[in-house]
Amino acid sequence: MLYTYKYTENHRIESLQKYIEFFFETMFREEETTFTDNLIHENFKGIVNSCTNLGTYLKNVFEEYKKLDKQSRDCVIEGFKNNNLIDKLCCGEVEPIHYADISKPLSEYLKELFIYLYDGVLNTSAYIFNHSNMKEHFDESRQLNKKYKYCPFCGLYRLNSNFDIKRDEYDHYLPKTKYPFNSVNFRNLVPICNECNTKYKKAKDPLFKDDDKSKRRKVFYPYDTIMDNMNFKLLIVSQGESYITDDDLSIEITSNLNRYEEIESWDDIFEIKKRYVAEIKDKINMWLESFIIHIYKKAKDRQGFDFNRLLDEYLSDLDYLRFDEQNFLKRAAFEYLAKEYDFEKILKDTISA
Repeated sequence: MLYTYKYTENHRIESLQKYIEFFFETMFREEETTFTDNLIHENFKGIVNSCTNLGTYLKNVFEEYKKLDKQSRDCVIEGFKNNNLIDKLCCGEVEPIHYADISKPLSEYLKELFIYLYDGVLNTSAYIFNHSNMKEHFDESRQLNKKYKYCPFCGLYRLNSNFDIKRDEYDHYLPKTKYPFNSVNFRNLVPICNECNTKYKKAKDPLFKDDDKSKRRKVFYPYDTIMDNMNFKLLIVSQGESYITDDDLSIEITSNLNRYEEIESWDDIFEIKKRYVAEIKDKINMWLESFIIHIYKKAKDRQGFDFNRLLDEYLSDLDYLRFDEQNFLKRAAFEYLAKEYDFEKILKDTISA
């Protein structure tokens, strides 16, 4: 990731996760042998009564769980705990549980419940009236993270702001179709651009490459509080006749905190490096023309003009807002041109073309 979100702490919409935790923690007690109102949080009872089938979903889960032997119950208890430790799952400190790890029909009842909680309950008037809605949560999250305007997973597409009528989609970082227990855990819900969500990540399982249980990996946690800036460097494989566009390029991404496994996972999930090279090739001429018009032409005829100093100052300015307007890629491209070519000659050739 290019950056991580600040988490919107203690938002009212998170109450649904607390109600679900209350239900499961009560259900896990051995003395609870019959499905009663004692399993339902006092503030959740009205919502359960008003949401068609929710009570039935909860009862089905309870009754099937109680049929399990102790070993199977312990597996569910541990899975419930671990699947809500999103940060520890991302860094590999704990292991997750999938629906496929739980015997039927409990796994089917769990999936039915947790998909309904997100797709249904969160959007009902009964829940929204007392607990806020997704747009309000999105607006507060965007206000908290207003420093960044672009998707943290790619940096190529603008996110909606809290002033927009519509909001961006929330991605279940750990897909709700594969992972039980965390579909309404907002630490697993991340605003993401449509391009990353629908064309690249889709339903990929971040924690396992190729959905293979033997290929466990570390990934970036979207609400990590300790996140260094990625560094980007263009590498040349073979030179072409035209600057960058004809070159066979690759891009190197480094991390001051040695997050190389996370970078590899990020690239695999979102095809980041290929997308970045394509973006640079597509926009390099526009970037050069903009630099010429707004920077170079205004400075080149001044007394004491020093091109290298001008370029250094411009690159420093790009760093200041490095995740706006793909500035981090623009900087990598300009540094590459300055190293591999006579950059000022490129500008003069562009002017005379």
